[in-house]
Amino acid sequence: NNNYTNNNNNYRASGTTVQAIIRSKHPGGIILDSGCGTGRSTKLLAKMHPDHLVIGIDRSFVRLTKAKSNHQRVVVSQYENSATVSKRAYCHSIADNAFLVRAELVDFWRCLLEHDADFWTDRITHHYMLYPNPYPTQQRLSQRWYAHASFPLLLQISGTQANSKLVVRSNWEGYLKEFAKSIEIAHEFYEQEKETAHVQNLALPYLQSARKGPVERTDKTVAWTNFEAKYDKVGESTYELELVRNNYCEDNK
Repeated sequence: NNNYTNNNNNYRASGTTVQAIIRSKHPGGIILDSGCGTGRSTKLLAKMHPDHLVIGIDRSFVRLTKAKSNHQRVVVSQYENSATVSKRAYCHSIADNAFLVRAELVDFWRCLLEHDADFWTDRITHHYMLYPNPYPTQQRLSQRWYAHASFPLLLQISGTQANSKLVVRSNWEGYLKEFAKSIEIAHEFYEQEKETAHVQNLALPYLQSARKGPVERTDKTVAWTNFEAKYDKVGESTYELELVRNNYCEDNK
């Protein structure tokens, strides 16, 4: 992606660092925590999956460094020409198996796929999107993930292994129902398109679990995000949509 390469040096530096780290560690699996905010969920996921490498991604330097323990300690420019990278090129280790990265999500996902798609998709076992209420107004519907132009990219980056998971959480059940319905709509679109073009049906592996829809989050022992902690405190319900990849789902159309 020329725009990523030429115009986003900070994000490119972070992406280069992540790739170097992962290739050196050879993890058992990779977990993406997209829109990780302060990294609270990233830290919890790292404890839950000690044999995986967890990558928390957020575009906000302020959010990523809100916790003092997240302040940058390692110079990212060891992997990049320091003349092109500002102090806000951020890739920081928060655990032996977890890193926080500053990047625009779509640019970051695209960068991973364009550099070595098989390397990433073969290793990604979980993809979490836990920001609860993205673009709630009707006027900004096209910016929600399921209605955004990057939706196919999201399905592609969420792993190719059987039983890999795309997990979305929100306090807004309607948003998750619409997300699940979008999988069905995308499946119908891909089925129509394959009649005239060679198009991979990226929605089909998630179709079975999408039809089940979201469920209310009942285990509130641990709040994964600051938002969940706030909602739990006031007794507001939160929900989870778990999309499990089924690589043998031709009969589930």
